[in-house]
Amino acid sequence: MSDLRDLELIRNGRFDEIFFVDLPSAEVRSDILKIHVEKRNLFLQDKDYQQLAGLAEGFSGAELEQVVVSALYSAHAVDRTVPAG
Repeated sequence: MSDLRDLELIRNGRFDEIFFVDLPSAEVRSDILKIHVEKRNLFLQDKDYQQLAGLAEGFSGAELEQVVVSALYSAHAVDRTVPAG
């Protein structure tokens, strides 16, 4: 049954164009993490972003943002201060 719904979503006239969006490379994952970390007034060293990006292979940009948000919640839950830049 789900196959019919999938076909209905991509039938002619539903969307004008279909785009393929790949997962980000390690370099792009590092940049995405940096954006979301710094957006929250936190800062890491470049090597930390690179290491995290390597560990997050297969993650989308939205998932990387949630990693940052989740880390903040976890840090606050165990009453740890998060270093600010």
